[in-house]
Amino acid sequence: MAPRVPQCSLDRFSRACFHGDVGLLETMLNREDPIYGFQGDINEHHSDCNPLHYAAANGQTEVVVSLLKARADPHVKTRVPYGTDPVRGRTAREIADDWGWDDIVSVLQDAERETPMGLYVTCGPTNNAKLYPKTMPLGRDPAQLKRVMDTLDHRRRPLHLGVEEEVTSAALLFPGQGSEYVSMMNNAKDIPPVREMLSIATRLLGFDLLDVCLHGPPERLQQIDICHPAVFVGGLAALEILKTRNLNV
Repeated sequence: MAPRVPQCSLDRFSRACFHGDVGLLETMLNREDPIYGFQGDINEHHSDCNPLHYAAANGQTEVVVSLLKARADPHVKTRVPYGTDPVRGRTAREIADDWGWDDIVSVLQDAERETPMGLYVTCGPTNNAKLYPKTMPLGRDPAQLKRVMDTLDHRRRPLHLGVEEEVTSAALLFPGQGSEYVSMMNNAKDIPPVREMLSIATRLLGFDLLDVCLHGPPERLQQIDICHPAVFVGGLAALEILKTRNLNV
């Protein structure tokens, strides 16, 4: 029976790059294949090196070219140990030069000239990792990631494929006891949804909540059985005020 779960891990991908398995790598670089295609970050470090570093270290020129075509970043450096300045990490070109792979050095020199420098982690255990904008998770087109994800049963999807369409920011209001004050809801009382909330609150509580909020006295408003519903309705009223200012709230 054919496997139904993704088969290409970062470890397997890195090994194929190091050993120069061009045929296997061609399959892995098919990002539309959710089972055998590598769906992770092509620039991610596996231990201290990423796939491009491994290929450069072992003289795999064809693999280096394939990775660059697949948008591998030639500026990414190796990860350095704790206490070492990340700028001392080595690029794939420097690694190839260390090992005497002149053809790879030439290829990577061209790639460095043609590829803009990105942003990289400057400290900590993930130092020199490549950073991506949130609109391009893993450096991938979100639409392509979604296509791949949708072909898998939801129980089989790797966590890094759980890319959703970008949504607008949200704010949560958590008003607590102590937030109440006399004249609260004065600016919201005439908004139709707020009037309806206050009407419902009055029926449920058995007293005029708006009157207490507007006129107090403070000692009564601070009573737990008063301030809790007042603060709750006040929070909802605040949202209604925001909606009058921003239709996307």
